[in-house]
Amino acid sequence: MKLFNKIKYEDGKRVYYILGMKILTYHKNIEAKKNHETTIVTHDVFEMYDVVGENNRLIFIENGTEKEADWHKMEWLNIRIVGNNNVIKIVYPPFKGLNSPHLTITIEGNDNYCFFDKDVKGNIAVTCLEDNNVFEVGECTDIGSVCVALHGNVCKIGKHCMFSSDIEIWTDGHSVIDAETKELLNLPKTPVLIGDHCWIGRQAVFTKNAQIPNDCIVGIRSVVTKPFSKEHSIIAGSPARQVKTGISWNGLRPTVYQKKVKAGNIKTFSRK
Repeated sequence: MKLFNKIKYEDGKRVYYILGMKILTYHKNIEAKKNHETTIVTHDVFEMYDVVGENNRLIFIENGTEKEADWHKMEWLNIRIVGNNNVIKIVYPPFKGLNSPHLTITIEGNDNYCFFDKDVKGNIAVTCLEDNNVFEVGECTDIGSVCVALHGNVCKIGKHCMFSSDIEIWTDGHSVIDAETKELLNLPKTPVLIGDHCWIGRQAVFTKNAQIPNDCIVGIRSVVTKPFSKEHSIIAGSPARQVKTGISWNGLRPTVYQKKVKAGNIKTFSRK
């Protein structure tokens, strides 16, 4: 089941569902072609902007100084909070560089914490249900689109990562129990962690207990369900497994990278 799913356009509005909650968006400058599914949207503004509760704080950090922010002036920031003592911190400069960058945060609970380091790019929808969730994104991480659903858990994404689109991260929202003893079987054992400089392929899924170390690649449509510990690895499959070691990656296209190698702009060496 997709956590964040575009279903259709109606009267200039796009309809999403996040964990069953209906969200409508309206658009500026929509260009659509008849008989084609492609629609170009240059800007989205959500019609969901509610904060209910006490001591909920939005803080911008600039040059190491924290300042309370007026979130009603941030057109790229969409928030719904029902609860108390929730904190969102964003380091300047925030959310830049893509055609339609936006951050959507939905919180239903207390004492939740979200942190976005400087130069984060892309489209992020994070939902924190229950209390004491923690969600963090490291600096200079570039995200096509990711949907995150936490239920009293921790999820941390490292710095200098590159995420493709339609990536999902979630922890269990329902209980799995022993049929005889009624014992709960699916409590998370570890936080969800994605290390620094990781490249995450399109439609990858991370469940509770998923952990990826630094400088790894996660393949397209992989389902990561457990911790991995070896850096410089390719992790792929459903369920995901380590398929190659001793690798790193570069954001340049292969042909561009090879031209730079031939031009002497990138140094390589032989393993022999």
